Amino acid sequence: MDLGWSPTDDAACERREVADVQTTMVYEHVRSRRIEPISPDRPRPAPRLTQSPVTAEPGDSRAR
Repeated sequence: MDLGWSPTDDAACERREVADVQTTMVYEHVRSRRIEPISPDRPRPAPRLTQSPVTAEPGDSRAR
């Protein structure tokens, strides 16, 4: 894999375009050298309902 300049020219501004940028170099400062477990005491958001429950009378078309 070539990580240099792309052979493609940008016709609009007539300059060479950069291709295959190494994002590992960009995000290197974000990585932590130490991985710690998540604290069980940490508050967590309540689980979201994907669908609201439907209550219906017998024979109703909404009954599931």
